[in-house]
Amino acid sequence: MLSSLTFAIAGLIVGLIAPHIARQLVGGNHQGLIPVAVITGAMIVVLSDFIGRIIFAHIEITCVIFTMIGAPYCVYLLIQNL
Repeated sequence: MLSSLTFAIAGLIVGLIAPHIARQLVGGNHQGLIPVAVITGAMIVVLSDFIGRIIFAHIEITCVIFTMIGAPYCVYLLIQNL
């Protein structure tokens, strides 16, 4: 069983990355940014859950998969904006 800290970190990374991906999809349209960010975040969570259940069916590793994928992207965004 994963600790609640793992779920908190995965949620934080989804919250940080989904708006950046939505900004790349929508562009400068502020009206469409929030709905696209919400849908993007939901799709990220569902996709990581699907990958976790298909590839690693015997263990609960869904949040760890997204954290391993999302954390490097978050670092990339930080370095890009420096």
